[in-house]
Amino acid sequence: MSTSRGTPIWWCVDLLKIHSMRLIQIINRKNYSDRMKEFRLSFGMTGNCDEAGLDDSIECYRDIGTDQPHCDITKCTSGTTPAEMRARFIFIRHQNVQFLNFAELNILLDYFDSSNCSSTV
Repeated sequence: MSTSRGTPIWWCVDLLKIHSMRLIQIINRKNYSDRMKEFRLSFGMTGNCDEAGLDDSIECYRDIGTDQPHCDITKCTSGTTPAEMRARFIFIRHQNVQFLNFAELNILLDYFDSSNCSSTV
Protein backbone atom coordinates (compact mmCIF):
# COMPACT_ATOMS: atom_id res chain seq x y z
CA MET A 1 0.00 0.00 0.00
CA SER A 2 1.28 3.47 -0.76
CA THR A 3 -0.15 6.97 -0.93
CA SER A 4 0.31 9.92 -3.21
CA ARG A 5 1.89 13.23 -2.27
CA GLY A 6 0.25 15.54 0.25
CA THR A 7 0.82 16.84 3.76
CA PRO A 8 0.39 14.99 5.96
CA ILE A 9 0.57 11.71 4.11
CA TRP A 10 -2.22 9.50 5.45
CA TRP A 11 -4.22 6.34 4.91
CA CYS A 12 -7.45 5.15 6.53
CA VAL A 13 -9.48 1.98 6.95
CA ASP A 14 -13.18 1.98 7.90
CA LEU A 15 -14.11 -1.06 10.04
CA LEU A 16 -17.82 -0.21 9.41
CA LYS A 17 -18.60 -0.19 13.14
CA ILE A 18 -16.72 0.41 16.39
CA HIS A 19 -14.54 -2.54 17.41
CA SER A 20 -12.18 -3.31 20.27
CA MET A 21 -8.83 -4.51 18.98
CA ARG A 22 -6.20 -6.74 20.56
CA LEU A 23 -3.47 -6.15 17.97
CA ILE A 24 -2.68 -3.90 15.05
CA GLN A 25 0.29 -5.15 13.06
CA ILE A 26 1.89 -3.04 10.34
CA ILE A 27 4.27 -4.94 8.10
CA ASN A 28 6.81 -2.82 6.25
CA ARG A 29 7.77 -3.18 2.60
CA LYS A 30 11.24 -4.70 2.24
CA ASN A 31 12.80 -1.92 0.19
CA TYR A 32 11.05 1.06 1.80
CA SER A 33 10.88 0.30 5.53
CA ASP A 34 12.54 3.66 6.31
CA ARG A 35 9.39 5.39 5.06
CA MET A 36 7.47 4.12 8.11
CA LYS A 37 9.86 5.62 10.67
CA GLU A 38 8.03 8.01 12.99
CA PHE A 39 4.54 7.18 11.68
CA ARG A 40 1.47 7.88 13.82
CA LEU A 41 -1.59 5.73 14.37
CA SER A 42 -4.86 7.37 15.38
CA PHE A 43 -8.47 6.31 15.91
CA GLY A 44 -11.80 7.81 15.00
CA MET A 45 -15.20 6.79 16.33
CA THR A 46 -17.39 8.88 14.04
CA GLY A 47 -17.07 10.66 10.72
CA ASN A 48 -15.45 9.37 7.57
CA CYS A 49 -12.11 8.32 6.10
CA ASP A 50 -11.35 11.87 4.98
CA GLU A 51 -9.27 14.85 6.11
CA ALA A 52 -11.98 15.96 8.57
CA GLY A 53 -11.95 12.47 10.10
CA LEU A 54 -8.15 12.58 10.27
CA ASP A 55 -8.27 15.96 12.02
CA ASP A 56 -10.82 14.65 14.57
CA SER A 57 -9.00 11.37 15.23
CA ILE A 58 -7.19 10.71 18.51
CA GLU A 59 -3.57 9.64 18.40
CA CYS A 60 -2.95 6.20 19.87
CA TYR A 61 0.64 5.39 18.92
CA ARG A 62 3.69 7.30 17.71
CA ASP A 63 6.69 5.43 16.33
CA ILE A 64 10.01 6.59 17.80
CA GLY A 65 11.94 6.22 14.57
CA THR A 66 12.81 2.56 14.49
CA ASP A 67 13.49 0.79 11.20
CA GLN A 68 11.90 -2.59 11.75
CA PRO A 69 10.26 -5.20 9.51
CA HIS A 70 6.94 -4.89 11.37
CA CYS A 71 5.33 -3.02 14.24
CA ASP A 72 2.98 -4.80 16.68
CA ILE A 73 0.72 -2.39 18.58
CA THR A 74 -1.22 -3.87 21.50
CA LYS A 75 -2.19 -0.72 23.41
CA CYS A 76 -2.32 3.01 23.01
CA THR A 77 0.79 4.74 24.31
CA SER A 78 0.44 8.36 23.11
CA GLY A 79 -0.67 11.30 25.20
CA THR A 80 -3.87 11.03 27.18
CA THR A 81 -5.48 8.41 24.94
CA PRO A 82 -7.04 5.53 26.90
CA ALA A 83 -5.02 2.31 26.81
CA GLU A 84 -7.87 0.37 25.18
CA MET A 85 -7.74 0.22 21.40
CA ARG A 86 -11.30 0.87 20.26
CA ALA A 87 -12.38 2.58 17.03
CA ARG A 88 -14.29 2.50 13.78
CA PHE A 89 -11.65 4.31 11.73
CA ILE A 90 -7.92 3.62 11.83
CA PHE A 91 -5.66 6.33 10.43
CA ILE A 92 -1.97 5.91 9.67
CA ARG A 93 -0.14 9.15 8.93
CA HIS A 94 3.31 10.56 8.45
CA GLN A 95 4.62 14.13 8.31
CA ASN A 96 8.16 13.70 7.02
CA VAL A 97 8.00 11.54 3.89
CA GLN A 98 6.69 11.95 0.35
CA PHE A 99 5.00 8.54 0.32
CA LEU A 100 3.60 6.32 3.05
CA ASN A 101 4.51 2.71 2.27
CA PHE A 102 3.67 -0.49 4.05
CA ALA A 103 3.02 -4.01 2.80
CA GLU A 104 0.24 -5.18 5.05
CA LEU A 105 -2.06 -4.12 7.88
CA ASN A 106 -3.37 -6.88 10.15
CA ILE A 107 -6.03 -6.19 12.77
CA LEU A 108 -6.94 -8.73 15.43
CA LEU A 109 -10.37 -7.82 16.79
CA ASP A 110 -11.55 -8.64 20.30
CA TYR A 111 -14.80 -10.42 19.52
CA PHE A 112 -15.96 -10.84 23.11
CA ASP A 113 -18.60 -8.24 23.84
CA SER A 114 -20.47 -8.68 27.12
CA SER A 115 -23.46 -6.72 25.80
CA ASN A 116 -24.24 -9.69 23.52
CA CYS A 117 -24.39 -12.14 26.44
CA SER A 118 -27.67 -13.21 27.95
CA SER A 119 -28.31 -15.11 31.13
CA THR A 120 -31.14 -17.44 31.97
CA VAL A 121 -32.23 -18.53 35.40
